[in-house]
Amino acid sequence: MAASTLLCGLESIFVATPPGIRVIRRIVDVAATYSRAVFPEVDPRSFMAQLYDFESVKLAPRPAICLTGLAGSGKSALLKAVTRLLPDTECEGHPGQPLPLRSFLYLAVKEHDTEAAIFNSLRESTARWRDPAHTAHVSLSNEAVRRKRVGSVSGEMPVAQRGVFRDGVSAILLDELQFLAQSGATTRVTKTLLLHTYLGPPLLYAANYDMVHGLAKRAQQYRDRLLSNPLVMLPDCLECADELAGWTEYLGEILRVANGGLAFDQTKDAELLHRYSFGLRRKLQLLLSIAYGRARESGKSCAHLGDIDWAYKSTHYQIHRADVEELAGIEVGATSRRSDLVCPFEVEERVKAARLRLYRTRLREETDQRVVVAAMNPLEAKEYASAGGAVGKVGVAPNGRSSGPRVKKPVSATSLSEGRQRFKRGRER
Repeated sequence: MAASTLLCGLESIFVATPPGIRVIRRIVDVAATYSRAVFPEVDPRSFMAQLYDFESVKLAPRPAICLTGLAGSGKSALLKAVTRLLPDTECEGHPGQPLPLRSFLYLAVKEHDTEAAIFNSLRESTARWRDPAHTAHVSLSNEAVRRKRVGSVSGEMPVAQRGVFRDGVSAILLDELQFLAQSGATTRVTKTLLLHTYLGPPLLYAANYDMVHGLAKRAQQYRDRLLSNPLVMLPDCLECADELAGWTEYLGEILRVANGGLAFDQTKDAELLHRYSFGLRRKLQLLLSIAYGRARESGKSCAHLGDIDWAYKSTHYQIHRADVEELAGIEVGATSRRSDLVCPFEVEERVKAARLRLYRTRLREETDQRVVVAAMNPLEAKEYASAGGAVGKVGVAPNGRSSGPRVKKPVSATSLSEGRQRFKRGRER
């Protein structure tokens, strides 16, 4: 219960780190460019004339923006933060005729959604009218529109286009697309994404690596429309000073939200926590909640580094630990068959070089530590472990067999006889 409460609190944290700020700036720039082109500074009467003669408005589909990153890298949190930058409001379109105004339309795909269901939620969203106090007052005609379900998506397209135009939407943010691709159904994903590009505003969709790999196998015309404008969200790299500062700031916010439930130094322990989570927010949150749960079960009110270290090695974190270790290997050039862990786009050389330095240094340190530990005798290993070092079974190889020196048995009449019998059986074969 306590661990779940802490996890909920940690999941609510959003800190705009430098990589995240760069992504947000790109989204805002694209939305502003579209807004200036489609909604020039005209008087309210001209806008209302366009709204009621919507056929005169020329809308052309444009390539979508693909926001991709590892699962748990914070894509959804970032998109929700973008909507909070410019919250929904209203403007006076005509005396006595307020119109909703929202820069970003955020849509999250729900489990088992079809493209028609997603489109219906979009249409319902654009049917909502709000006053400045955000008190809904829906007309009867709009209520009737809400009750009507989408039958033909193409037939409802003009209604959705008009609603998006009326609300002044400058970008559509489509999230949680993995629910559409649970069975490798990239056809459904492709169809849904292309559908939303016809609404008018730029489409930005969030996708995990494996989904992008699936889309990359589609025909060239689909790749051009869906993958030609990528935005890659990489975990923070501690080799870059600004990203290190962002990571430590995020850790500080975790300590503030935990309110004494977690005890670590946000600066000194930043590298260790990054190593345990690969810099992925979701994995770090889960790791800390496991550590806190263990501390509470032990009668403590606060989780320390020892609890975090235990949590990293625990069964609860096993699949995440495997991900972290494989991701670290990929960074130093190891091949992987897991498409969900391999970035589908080329990364800037500057960024790639910084990440390579970081993970090569870590690999060298871990290798040196293994060599030192393997050379210890049991007494030295015990003292090393009591001082806080990590050791396995000294003198035992990963397959469980002894890795120490082999000791020959003394020669005897019995051993000579057994050897003679084995030799004879070998010749008879």
